[in-house]
Amino acid sequence: MVRRYAHLAPNHLTEHAKQIDSIFSDDVPNMSHMENKEEIKKRNALIYKWRALQDSNLRPTA
Repeated sequence: MVRRYAHLAPNHLTEHAKQIDSIFSDDVPNMSHMENKEEIKKRNALIYKWRALQDSNLRPTA
């Protein structure tokens, strides 16, 4: 029974996580560790700036 669930052992998962980390190295940014919270707010503001400033379903005036 122990052998059946050996693939779920923490040591086994840690080894595979290290292999994945070595593949990506420092090329993948971790956005959760950004130092400047204002920088995050500015980036989010740019993302949501595309929203329509008025009703998106415009109807002709009568």
